Amino acid sequence: MQRITPKLITVTLVLQLAYWLIGKAVNVYNTILLGIVYELLWLPMIVIAIGLPILICYRWYKQGYSFRNVYFFLLLAWAVEFLLVVLL
Repeated sequence: MQRITPKLITVTLVLQLAYWLIGKAVNVYNTILLGIVYELLWLPMIVIAIGLPILICYRWYKQGYSFRNVYFFLLLAWAVEFLLVVLL
C-alpha cells in the first residue's frame, strides 16, 4: 500500500512552494484568470501546508526514525520551504 511515494510528496512540496512564492512576488489580481486560480487554490494549499508535515512525520515513524531515510530529508525540505515562505 505504497500509494503516496516520496516522489509525489516532493512534487507536492515544489508546487506548494511555487504557489506561495508566486503569491508573494506577483500581484495575482492584475490578471483575472490568475486571480481566479489563486483564489480557488488557497484552501487546498493551506490543507497541504498543515497535512504534509504530519504525513511525512507519520511515514518517517513507520520507517523507524532513521536519519538516512528519505522522509527525514523531505521533512527538512518542508522546513526550509516553510522558512522561505514565512521569511520572504
